[in-house]
Amino acid sequence: AEAQSAEASPDEAVARNQAREILEQGLATLDFEKRTVFVMADLEGHPVPEIAELIGVGVSTTHSRLRLAREQLSQALHRIKLKRGIA
Repeated sequence: AEAQSAEASPDEAVARNQAREILEQGLATLDFEKRTVFVMADLEGHPVPEIAELIGVGVSTTHSRLRLAREQLSQALHRIKLKRGIA
């Protein structure tokens, strides 16, 4: 019974798949530079100075790209959710 409780219910699985689809659609609206920084920082957990070194730009540029990515993604997710009728 404990193994079953650890598994997602069908409703939870549907909700998780829907959230993943919405995030993927939102990420697709970002240009490569912003998407890369966002994924590395917010999804993979890399610190900004490490990202800056890996992609070969300054820390301030990386911070700027991350801030813009978050703003643009937030707006895109809002539009996508409205189109789907999700509050």
